[in-house]
Amino acid sequence: MSNKSNNINKNNKTKKVEKIIENAKTESEDAKTAGITSETIKTSDTKREAKNKAQEKVISIRDFILILSVIIAASICLLFMKMNSENGRKVKVMADGKVVHEMSVAVDEEYIVIQDDKTNTVIVENGKVRVEDASCPDKICEKHIPISMNGETIICLPNKVVVEVCDE
Repeated sequence: MSNKSNNINKNNKTKKVEKIIENAKTESEDAKTAGITSETIKTSDTKREAKNKAQEKVISIRDFILILSVIIAASICLLFMKMNSENGRKVKVMADGKVVHEMSVAVDEEYIVIQDDKTNTVIVENGKVRVEDASCPDKICEKHIPISMNGETIICLPNKVVVEVCDE
């Protein structure tokens, strides 16, 4: 009986293997009739990869062109503004929103703004204006470069002092 069961198992296994082989043959025949081979699948994959890489390059080139054009436009604007700006004639010193002193850019002068316990020393020297000393904690106004062009300002926020070069 064990011989019969072994033969039956072998027959079943053989039949299963034959079915698998037959299915594989029909699938390959179907693929051949459709014109699909393993080579065409590989080629289509490589074509797809090449197309994706090309699209990535186009996007990065477009980004580069956009960035470059923005930089050029900004440079032109800055150059135009610099060429059209003029040296100011007056300096207005404002404290708490009110003009407390006016001086000429052409004359070297020093003015000390005193508000409560806060002070700022404004100096006009060689046609440029700067804040030399301030009682504020951060001292940003002291670090500001000297100004001379119309519309430029130095602002001390803690002391509420504004130094502006103007044309009036």
